[in-house]
Amino acid sequence: MAIFLTLQHVDGLRLRQQVAATVERVKGTETSDGMVVGAKEWHFEKKPGTREDVEVEQDRDKRNPDKLLGTYSPSISFGLKNLVVERKGAVTNIDFRNSSVRNIMRIKTQVLAPVGKKDKEGKDIKAWTDQNTIYLPPNQWGGFAVGEGLRIILDEMPT
Repeated sequence: MAIFLTLQHVDGLRLRQQVAATVERVKGTETSDGMVVGAKEWHFEKKPGTREDVEVEQDRDKRNPDKLLGTYSPSISFGLKNLVVERKGAVTNIDFRNSSVRNIMRIKTQVLAPVGKKDKEGKDIKAWTDQNTIYLPPNQWGGFAVGEGLRIILDEMPT
């Protein structure tokens, strides 16, 4: 199953989809055999032949393809695709609806925070850290703040 979303355009909004990749690793020391552990890693979709991230484009009018409608229509699927919502500039609220019939949407809020290390120039190194996770029931509206140093990741949870 998948959840189809409709998001309104806001200046500075950036939507990128991540795809899951199954990874097997050996955990243990160099002297022991260790244990093979399977996991999923999330990677941003890339354009073929380049290393640029693919951003979700605005919907276009079917009668006039040059006209943008001011909405985005991405989809998310459990274990296959999720959606990262970011915004450059001041923090603002983004509203959306879980249009699914029975599946719950997981919303992870992340903050860009210093990790306690410094680079060669003496500047703090920052990384995205999880803050809280909220579960949005089917057919419900949700709104979350995104902006400078604050983003959300939308994912589907099967029932």
